[in-house]
Amino acid sequence: MHASRRHSLHAPPPRRAATLTAVLAVLAWAPALAQDGPPTAGDLFNSQVVHELRLSMFSGDWELLQARFMENTYYPVDVAWNGVVVRNAGVRSRGTGSRDPRKPALKIDFNEYVSGQTFVGLKSLALDNFRQDAGMVKEVVTSELFRRVGQVAPRAAHARVYVNNEYIGLYAMLEPIDKTFLKTWLGENDGYLFEFNWSNNWYFEWLGTDLSRYAAMFEAKTHEDDPPERLHGPIERLVEAANHSSMAAWEAATSRYLDLEVLLRYVAVETFLADHDGFAGDWGLNNFYLYRFADSERSQVLPWDKDVNFREVDRGIFEGFDPNVLLTTAMRVPHLRDAYLDALNRCAASAGEPTPDDPGLGWLQREIGRQIAMIRTAAYEDVRKAYTNERFEQEAAWMIEFARRRGGDVLGQIARERARRGLAP
Repeated sequence: MHASRRHSLHAPPPRRAATLTAVLAVLAWAPALAQDGPPTAGDLFNSQVVHELRLSMFSGDWELLQARFMENTYYPVDVAWNGVVVRNAGVRSRGTGSRDPRKPALKIDFNEYVSGQTFVGLKSLALDNFRQDAGMVKEVVTSELFRRVGQVAPRAAHARVYVNNEYIGLYAMLEPIDKTFLKTWLGENDGYLFEFNWSNNWYFEWLGTDLSRYAAMFEAKTHEDDPPERLHGPIERLVEAANHSSMAAWEAATSRYLDLEVLLRYVAVETFLADHDGFAGDWGLNNFYLYRFADSERSQVLPWDKDVNFREVDRGIFEGFDPNVLLTTAMRVPHLRDAYLDALNRCAASAGEPTPDDPGLGWLQREIGRQIAMIRTAAYEDVRKAYTNERFEQEAAWMIEFARRRGGDVLGQIARERARRGLAP
């Protein structure tokens, strides 16, 4: 149970006839996507179009949500998209640095008041308000690059969002990392899922055996009532192994708890996109989930909230590694260092993959340009966004320039690193 719920699950909030009428009126003319059969989550996260998501709720509740945007209080809402209506869902403000009273970032829980209710198979949906992204495409593009290089990552797509038929702005719809996500992309969901909560510039230092210190950073999202040792004991042992194992035993000891090569491929995507707020972040680790597989002590890192990237074209490929105990030590293992460089090379190759009709234009540059053109009208009409239209265009131009130049810079850094070690390019 959420302490912030306004209504009980056992007594769904009363509905106003006007609310349902408004939803049905929208559905009467809402355009449908071309598809066979009922809409799916894949249709919802189709990043080739700007979707239309309509929310209907009591006007007083919407005003309260905006006025109390720093709270996590849920309010009843009806949701309509592409001919699909979900009634009596719950919506609340969400985010950390993205909280905004005029254009709140939102989380929709479809089973908040109706147990077991889903929306195209999803239990919830996150709406990013682009409070930290003037170009308004970083979440979607980053998700696509992760997935192009074989990494598990949430899907994302753009949507015009309306509340009670008023356009409140352009948002990114984000696939939530929950048990549905785990089953879909990892093939199981009986393990232990944790959301990492940023804490005071932590760089993977061992914090002793007091598990409450790890629990404060790694918030359990499944098995929440399990004993601390079962929940956070393996995390403490992972950190202890990374900090205190001898170099001869380090890889074996650490790999018991974490797939290091998968992690380095993950970090390579963040590095390629010049992410300042990720696993090798400027302010310590941030913006990820950790999933520990069922009947195992081994975990995998999953990306989340990727909108503090596309910064310096020449950001170093080892930037942020020095204070990070785990990454610094991994780079002392030759084959892990090679695996990281190979992953960076794969990112550059994927980002630079040419298009048949314009061999000089790589995938990343082409995709950013396509998305900017696709969302431009919706972005300009978004009067609640945190940035001006001029700033939107500046950021869009910079991201295209970043995409044009970043691959060559990274490949140059890889070549210099290999030459330094006397390796073939």
